[in-house]
Amino acid sequence: MQKLACAAAVALALAAGAAVAAETQYSGMWCGHSKAKVLVAGPELTVLSTETWAIETPEASKPAALENAAVHCVGCLRIMKGKSWSTAACNFTDSAGDTFTGEAPSKPDAPGTWTFLHGTGKWKGIQGGGTYQIVSRGKPAQGASALCLTHSGTYTVPTQ
Repeated sequence: MQKLACAAAVALALAAGAAVAAETQYSGMWCGHSKAKVLVAGPELTVLSTETWAIETPEASKPAALENAAVHCVGCLRIMKGKSWSTAACNFTDSAGDTFTGEAPSKPDAPGTWTFLHGTGKWKGIQGGGTYQIVSRGKPAQGASALCLTHSGTYTVPTQ
């Protein structure tokens, strides 16, 4: 009986290991617009809530499954003594309607980081993360601004 239980455990471990696809590198750029609402504004502290809508640019997206994905993010930005911290959650919807969601905290003088949290369809079970950097930002006007950011990292998705 003990041998049977051991064999079953080994078979289960092998099946679980085989269910995870290889690590995939990703990179891309998305551009869009962001709106901000001021909670506190002053010389010592500014706190804003942010909401961003964007599209993943097809010429910069790898793998192709990211091309033209719609991006929607909500977050919070804090500025103290000229340094900014932020946290955001972003949801990507690909051309097939499958989604993945992640979180993106940032600290002053460091690249922003990204961690995958959840996925549906082909992205179900997604894990991994990477970094991002804002590469272009328009001058804010009436609580809105345009921006582009680049991102790269790795992910895995269980095979289905």
